[in-house]
Amino acid sequence: MSARPFKLLAAALLGGALLGGGDVVAQELATGVLAEGPVEILTIDQERLYTGSKFGQKILAEIDAQVRTLQTENRTIESDLEAEEKALTEKRPTLSAEEFRKQANEFDAKVKQIRSARDAKERDIGLQRDLAQKKFFNAAVPILAAIMRERGASAIVDRKAVLLSFERIDITEIAIARVDAQLANDSSTTTPDASGPGAQDPATATEAAPTGAGAAPSVGGAATDGADTGSTDAGATGSGSAP
Repeated sequence: MSARPFKLLAAALLGGALLGGGDVVAQELATGVLAEGPVEILTIDQERLYTGSKFGQKILAEIDAQVRTLQTENRTIESDLEAEEKALTEKRPTLSAEEFRKQANEFDAKVKQIRSARDAKERDIGLQRDLAQKKFFNAAVPILAAIMRERGASAIVDRKAVLLSFERIDITEIAIARVDAQLANDSSTTTPDASGPGAQDPATATEAAPTGAGAAPSVGGAATDGADTGSTDAGATGSGSAP
């Protein structure tokens, strides 16, 4: 079967499912003009709704600001720990083996404590990101429901779940405009507070960097067996589920 008949078949099958009438679909395919009137299913690009709206951009900007702060903190903490480890290594000739092991163990415990606290903060940032996205779509649901009622539709699906559709049933741009009009200046759009136990700094309040924001400090612990210490680096397309 050639590509064109396949596309026409796909359009006919999908059009029949969406518009509920073979004759109407055949006419639309023949003329290239979509019949007016309500449709049963609408589509939306959820990712674009989130990242393209001012409301979503505000939430993402807040998360990004935290990521940048944590990146800076990571670099500072890693530098401090490396300096501390280097100082301990330089002091080694002046220390007894017992005293060196004692200080090396204390340093290792400090590094582990800092790493644990920053890992907790990393989880906290990830949770905030998830909660923020959920908050966004919860706020957008009434807006999407209103559009659905206006169009006489029964459902909205993500375009990623649709093989082929007419552009008329996509409401992404309309939804973005309405979300911007109704929610862009909402004072309650700050990211949820997902901080929990363990996010506090062990020594001077150190925190964890989110994945991809720069590795949390990773400093090689001072050797306790007499070895030297060493530091390490810290269109007509559619596409999942309805919002």
